[in-house]
Amino acid sequence: MNGIFNYDGKFARALQKVSDVIIASVLWIIGCLPLLTIGTSTTALNYVAIKAALGEGTIVKNFFKSYKENLKQSIVVEIILLIIGYIMYINWKLIFDMSGGGTVFKVVYFVVLLWLVPIVCYIFPLLARFAFSTKMLFINAFVLSFQNLPKTIFIVLTSMLPIVCLVVRLEYVIKLLPLIVVAAPGLIAFLNATMFIKVFEPYMPKEEAEAETEEE
Repeated sequence: MNGIFNYDGKFARALQKVSDVIIASVLWIIGCLPLLTIGTSTTALNYVAIKAALGEGTIVKNFFKSYKENLKQSIVVEIILLIIGYIMYINWKLIFDMSGGGTVFKVVYFVVLLWLVPIVCYIFPLLARFAFSTKMLFINAFVLSFQNLPKTIFIVLTSMLPIVCLVVRLEYVIKLLPLIVVAAPGLIAFLNATMFIKVFEPYMPKEEAEAETEEE
């Protein structure tokens, strides 16, 4: 019985992980409040999740460290994503309103539009982990999402899970909304963190990669 409630026991570790997820989610929500800093907060959340998976630092300290360091660039990235998304949405409406628009062209455009999702999924973790220029962030997000397709599918499906639940079981989502709000952001980031570590490992400095392998 003592083993269950022992500080190093499985139950205590499970409670700690649940606590980390909730704290990370709450910090993410607070960080998103200006709306313009949603990208900044998402970058910090991914930084926290990756560091937690490696057993490095504390949730609060890591969150605000990343938030401060990536504030300016993450806002620029977010604005660029919004502009790209808006332009593609307008073009989407124009294409599908055209009576003579070819089916093949529509399908191709839909695929291109759809690939914005994995780019968004990758770009903020990349910003959290590497010091890239904004241009290279977009290029690397695009390339890595293609190169690691099985992991990308997992990451996208995990990230889209709340939306899927919202569509399939709206009544349950409404009932559990407070729990979802304080748990979903952190849970998604923590689930995806292990995938991002594997994706990023070949591109990290040798010493850092070796340290992370030992942690795993």
